Amino acid sequence: RIYPRWKYDTSCVSDHNEPWLSPEMTLISDVWACQLRGTPRRARGYNCCVTMTVVTAEMVRSVQLFAQLPSDLIEALRAIAVPVERPGKATLFVEGDPAAGVYVTLAGRIKINRIARNGREQVVTVIAPGQYFNLVPVFDGGPCPANAETLDDAQLLLFPTADLHMLIQRYPGL
Repeated sequence: RIYPRWKYDTSCVSDHNEPWLSPEMTLISDVWACQLRGTPRRARGYNCCVTMTVVTAEMVRSVQLFAQLPSDLIEALRAIAVPVERPGKATLFVEGDPAAGVYVTLAGRIKINRIARNGREQVVTVIAPGQYFNLVPVFDGGPCPANAETLDDAQLLLFPTADLHMLIQRYPGL
């Protein structure tokens, strides 16, 4: 399945006052969006962001976790989805980071690993397209329990923690 290509928009240099950027998403913009282009982070703002032509209901429904949900819930999830594109060998998050949200892989593979005390990497799993990850820390409030790194160029959807919590309050069946 081929998804629309995403474009980089480096014109959105600001101090978190973009209308689409909620305060809960500042970590996303600071860390992940800027790492996409390899640009340095500014202390209070971000240097770049990622936009996508459209996040479709089909993309959301393609995830097994969401496949059986009614159309109104799919639309609500589509509305909060944040597209993320990362090159191969890029870090999404590190063990101990606050959980930005639940990730869904649309294309590419994601390696979930931990580093042992002796410095050796322990691969926990490899996430394939259509699978989701980072669900538990979003709902238990804890930090990310492992590292996540792209193995290939990856296209993902991120469902931010705060937005998911609001949706669950609005739609308890979710």
